[in-house]
Amino acid sequence: MKPVIIKEFPLPRIQCGAPLGNSFLGVLVWGGGKNINISFGSNSVWDHRGGLPWSSKINFADIRESLEQSDEKRLRAIFAFPDFPERFPRRPQIVPLGRLKLELADGCELLRYELELENAALRIVYTSGGSEKSVEFLLGRSDQKKLMFRGADIVNAQWADSWHLSEERGMNAGTPAQHNLGRGALDACSFPEPEHFESGSVRGFHQIMPDDPDFALAFRQDGDTFTAAFARGDEEIKALGDLAPGNWDSLKADNAVYWQKAYSGVTYLEVDNPVLTEMYWFGIYKFISMSDPAGVPAGLQGPWIEDDRFPPWSADYHFNINVQMCYGPALRANLFQNLMPLFNMVRSWKEKLQQNAFHFVGVENGILMPHAVDDRGTFMGGFWTGAIDHACSAWTSQMMFDYCDYSGDMEFLKDFVFGFMKGTFKVYAAMMSEDEDGKLCLPVTVSPEYRGARFDAWGVNASFQLAAFHRLVRNLCKAAEMLGEEKDPAWLDVAARLPEVTVVKGEVSEFLDPEKQEIALWKGQALEFSHRHHSHLACICPFNTIDPEAPEWRDLVTQTRQRWIVDGMGDWSGWSMAWAAQLNSHFKQPENAEMLLEIFSKLFTNKGGGTLHDAAFSGFTLLGDWQRGEVMQIDGGMGAVSAIQEMFLYDCCGVLHIGDGVPAHWRNAEVKDMPAPGGFRVSAEFVKGRGVSMSVTASRKGVCRIQLDPARSWPQPAAGTVKDNIWEFSLEAGETVSL
Repeated sequence: MKPVIIKEFPLPRIQCGAPLGNSFLGVLVWGGGKNINISFGSNSVWDHRGGLPWSSKINFADIRESLEQSDEKRLRAIFAFPDFPERFPRRPQIVPLGRLKLELADGCELLRYELELENAALRIVYTSGGSEKSVEFLLGRSDQKKLMFRGADIVNAQWADSWHLSEERGMNAGTPAQHNLGRGALDACSFPEPEHFESGSVRGFHQIMPDDPDFALAFRQDGDTFTAAFARGDEEIKALGDLAPGNWDSLKADNAVYWQKAYSGVTYLEVDNPVLTEMYWFGIYKFISMSDPAGVPAGLQGPWIEDDRFPPWSADYHFNINVQMCYGPALRANLFQNLMPLFNMVRSWKEKLQQNAFHFVGVENGILMPHAVDDRGTFMGGFWTGAIDHACSAWTSQMMFDYCDYSGDMEFLKDFVFGFMKGTFKVYAAMMSEDEDGKLCLPVTVSPEYRGARFDAWGVNASFQLAAFHRLVRNLCKAAEMLGEEKDPAWLDVAARLPEVTVVKGEVSEFLDPEKQEIALWKGQALEFSHRHHSHLACICPFNTIDPEAPEWRDLVTQTRQRWIVDGMGDWSGWSMAWAAQLNSHFKQPENAEMLLEIFSKLFTNKGGGTLHDAAFSGFTLLGDWQRGEVMQIDGGMGAVSAIQEMFLYDCCGVLHIGDGVPAHWRNAEVKDMPAPGGFRVSAEFVKGRGVSMSVTASRKGVCRIQLDPARSWPQPAAGTVKDNIWEFSLEAGETVSL
């Protein structure tokens, strides 16, 4: 049984609202006193103007020469925006929609929201005359553009469009909302004032878009029941005038069927921690709500876009960790098909990504993905280090290959993914050179956002890029085996001659040995301060290219981890905590993994359960001191779900690790049928950290390797072989082996 999420009013800000979503519309219900606000958002509504067209001007040779010759002016000119006209956005951005304001009768006061995860039924509970009543909400699934709600004490309902809301936000803040023009955000970007309309019992507004299809929102009231709808394009907007009343019982039944089916195959987890229990199931609910196979791919905020401003970072697609973290739960939650909207969007960009690669390094059929793009793959621009961060392409390749490996979708692997991976390799190969020792190297690399877009934010052989490249090569070799293809000798050459990490002696610290080496950001550059991206540790997670317990790596990893601890969490964001929790499972520090997730829950979620980029209060991280308003991002919440999954299962260098992140003080912990690489399904049960049962089922023929950690006291297997605590066995499709 999924928990019921309960949060108390007042919920004074948009992103504190109770979330409903269908991966097309996102609805947030918030407010206080007798006033309920319903904020509508959609990550499908883009203003596509702006961006930086990728041209031959943005090429690796000139960028490298500019950096190596310390010519910052030339570098900045390479990434300069075109001269846009006045009131024209520099970048594409998702457009806020609007808000429906409800007023309850005098004497009513909001108490709490109750969200039933089982069927996505939302109740806003309030007191009236000494008794409790509720306003009920249902968001359409078959009809993704419809919301219904009903309540006997609703005495007034009216629209507030985002054009005017952004104007109010700018004035209330005492500063211009955008472009320093003193206008509201939409007005400042040349959006005309929307037209409000009333047709019989239907009331709504129509927002004209400067260069994209218009949209509209409307509602009608029938007794105590309201039907609200979103429309896009001339025909749908025209039809809103004849909006028909919805059928509550039919919508409720449709939702019940949908959610029963959606949850039916989801991996079951039981943890002995109520904070993590809610984090997991609320996170799974949000993930399904933002990633339905029939919906729109989720960016930084999923569909939950605030209604009074353009969202931070355009709520776009960031491929240097954020998209990957947003979709991190999919595979181990057994929600394979929820990845397909994202993959199909990336597939639609194929020609553009190949053009990027040709302009950048002159190769045919290459793949180059900038770190931040809109839904058409348009480069956002303005951040040169993100433009040359080719791990964005490699990490996306990994996501798609992992999907094929977990699910066994050989058709997708053959038709698209294998070629995408080869194209990604071509660009890395073109960026590579040979050093004086005959080793391969990447002479110009970055570690995501380390030093931002400063001129010195680069170096040779960034450990993040090395790990991404090695993981790409390993996946290419494995994909070739799966497809019966020959391995390219160039892949094997990279595996043999490209370093797996870059090492350095770090700064002197009271408790660290200055003579010991640690993993560097790039050549000569140790971690010098707290940073939200743990990218130098990516060889451990997410790329899993080294085993931190292997004798050749153990001392290096220990020193690196200790440096990371010394530099601390003072500049971490919400998703940093989730990533760190995953890393701690790999370090076999389960108590740390649990603690970091508890800190995330306390520090990086708001009163209504929204997950935050910046801290909810100051004093722990500097990202709690920035005065830029509440920034909800869904990536941290999804990263937390992945971290809980990681406690039970992860892969390292082809070996499955079961329960490394399960704390010994948990009385009971269990996972059932969690998908794993190779098409295996793993179930395991733990009592106070001891492994009491495990079973592995194969969906296709394969060899499985599992580390039997002595600390878990696993029984001796009856099948297969055990060497150095690695249990290896073969299974046919449908076969199961148990401990």
